[in-house]
Amino acid sequence: MAVNSGLRNGACILLEPKMEKDMLWLACRHHILEIVLEAVVSTALGPSSGPDILIFKRFKNYWNKIDQIDYKTVTSDVHSLELVQNVAQDMISFAQNQHNHYQPRDDYKELLNLTITYLGGVPEKRTLFRMPAT
Repeated sequence: MAVNSGLRNGACILLEPKMEKDMLWLACRHHILEIVLEAVVSTALGPSSGPDILIFKRFKNYWNKIDQIDYKTVTSDVHSLELVQNVAQDMISFAQNQHNHYQPRDDYKELLNLTITYLGGVPEKRTLFRMPAT
């Protein structure tokens, strides 16, 4: 967890008594998503024995060897397709509709394009796969 939000020694905990005011604890969305993703991976693969999740580190190191032209969509996996086939078209329509609205961040647009592509739709712009963040 980020240094500013630690439950015992985080910046918020240390500043509240000095300022004699309660502070708003608003965690960064990137850190929140990291925590959620870490929980998903831990549930699926077991807890990590170190500070980094090894599968993500390997994925990042292997990135340049991945053929980004020959990707698979949900239709290539029967089990995954069964899980989404009733809602896939609605999700594609929703994501395409969101392109007509202001998206304040490029990563939002990227998520919309990846969602459309994975579900078998065709996004307005070519789907680009970007290297995982450092």
